[in-house]
Amino acid sequence: MTNPILQVKNIGLIYHTNSSEMKALSDISFNVEKGEFVSIIGPSGCGKSTLLSIIAKLISPSYGEILINNVPLQESKTTLGYMLQKDHLFEWRNIWQNVILGLEIKNNINDKNLEFVENLLKRYDLINFKTYKPSQLSGGMRQRAALIRTLAINPEILLLDEPFSALDSQTRLTVSNEIVNIIKNENKTALLVTHDINEAISLSDKIIVFSNRPSKVINIHKINLSKESDIINLRTSQEFNECFNTIWKELN
Repeated sequence: MTNPILQVKNIGLIYHTNSSEMKALSDISFNVEKGEFVSIIGPSGCGKSTLLSIIAKLISPSYGEILINNVPLQESKTTLGYMLQKDHLFEWRNIWQNVILGLEIKNNINDKNLEFVENLLKRYDLINFKTYKPSQLSGGMRQRAALIRTLAINPEILLLDEPFSALDSQTRLTVSNEIVNIIKNENKTALLVTHDINEAISLSDKIIVFSNRPSKVINIHKINLSKESDIINLRTSQEFNECFNTIWKELN
């Protein structure tokens, strides 16, 4: 058996003030295998996004260890991509200028990388909109552009912090399915934070359920539902409903 691409081992986070301390995360442990799409779900304020920030090296944990490709997080050279709740496309830049922004920041503009990005735009039906401004695109197209910007730096792991929450429910259903298909097509590993049980079950290979703060891992569910059927039929199946009810009870 191969080593997991991501190992989270007994991660804890304690916030200190002048008069007290608050434990946000308590002994969080799980693995993510290469190519898996994993969702973290839990109550609001339980620290799901905080954990993503720790994995992205934006926050240091109080204790515990994270390994990426069996290397400690702070020593790892593995590229991570971070996709936030809002697309954060810059209106003064057109779509092409937005999607190559990460390459500019990393000083990685070259013919090979630009060709890679152009091929992503072609594959995911945005090439004809490369000169458009973000305000001229639909919400779903903007999210695709934001994902292509993230993929442009060729990350091994994608961290997705509720990237569909700003969309209306109908668009969210379609776009979330599109985004996951893109991630799967590009053979990426993804860790998604979401509040939506339906979304987590529909999209994931595995779901990690967090408790209220201080967060612990309540359960880890392997999702074996057939992804062959369309998303509406999937969500109305008996297996789906049983999985939903199990996670709902755990969260409540």
